[in-house]
Amino acid sequence: MTRYPDTIDGARSLLHDMRQFPDCYGSGAASIIADPMIKGAFLARWPDASKTIVYTSGHFFGPDFEDVEA
Repeated sequence: MTRYPDTIDGARSLLHDMRQFPDCYGSGAASIIADPMIKGAFLARWPDASKTIVYTSGHFFGPDFEDVEA
């Protein structure tokens, strides 16, 4: 299993490797911020206003992600 570091670059790499993207944009289109209270958790915001929570290897659920309601 690939380990993704607890960084914004790690979260972006995880999305690139694990999430399918519409043709109009890829993982680089997301604005990603770290959750200051939860180790290994990041919020990715997409140009269409959708959101994804990303769990890097530093989080209990990681490496994984989940798309959430806008």
